[in-house]
Amino acid sequence: MKNSVLTVSLLLVMFAGCATRSTVGQIPSKSASASASATSNGDLQTVIQGLGAPVQFDQVFAEVQGVPRFKDEFETTAQFEQRQAEARAKCEEHYLIATPVDPKYIRYDADKQVLFVSIYALSNYSTTDDELHALFGILRELKNANVDIEYSIIKNVEWKFPSEWRNVGTYVGQNAFGVSFTINKQEKTSRGIFERTGVKPWAREEERENVWFRGQPKYEEGSTPVAYEIKADPDRARALKQTGGLRAGVLVAPRFPFYATGVDRFTPTTRAPYDRTTNLRYLIGDIQCVAIYDSEGKLLATRPTQ
Repeated sequence: MKNSVLTVSLLLVMFAGCATRSTVGQIPSKSASASASATSNGDLQTVIQGLGAPVQFDQVFAEVQGVPRFKDEFETTAQFEQRQAEARAKCEEHYLIATPVDPKYIRYDADKQVLFVSIYALSNYSTTDDELHALFGILRELKNANVDIEYSIIKNVEWKFPSEWRNVGTYVGQNAFGVSFTINKQEKTSRGIFERTGVKPWAREEERENVWFRGQPKYEEGSTPVAYEIKADPDRARALKQTGGLRAGVLVAPRFPFYATGVDRFTPTTRAPYDRTTNLRYLIGDIQCVAIYDSEGKLLATRPTQ
């Protein structure tokens, strides 16, 4: 479900500054030396160009999911470390994951010959409280393994990809008063990248609004925060603004515990006759940059998210 107010504040945080991030605990790349060097110099564009075209989330998740996170009680520490190192060597340090661009939030200024891409065009979704609990709450996989992921029901630094409910059938239900009604059974897979909580513990309200905040994107007329300004003549701009004319990729560096899965269920009621199951698949890592491409895969612009 869309949640403009919450996600806008998150994206403002993500697009705020250009701080260099630590690579401690991240997955070493197959080409680790070149990638690490580029990152240390702040040259994320070099990393992006080296990765090529953005890939689908499920492809990345399947690769990262192959990394063992916890030691089995029947193996020695040395055996576990060897098993983990072998799996991590097959992974990249960075991944560029495809994310959609909504042309509704793109505006062209013919006088300036500039295409303004709002942050709303990149993402307008946030993880719900129930989904966060299904991923990181008590009695969940990571919590049971004594891995605590701090998250907030107010604000988190994350990237959630759009998802749609899929109808899988109907059945007749009955409440405690004997009233029968038809229930729609639905399923969906929720995909995302979780980086960290956006709220400090015990923070005052004004600190909650500004934590991790290092400035704002430029605002154009109408108070629309702009993520990108792309120079283009009218014909080029018209082609870019069409659906599919612009594409985007999120650059992420996975870090321990690398990923989380969970299941969130909604119990039907007479007012909301939906039996809904959400299967959650989230990467855990540093969200470092968002790149914009044209439909032919040409890199047009990059923007650090922190």
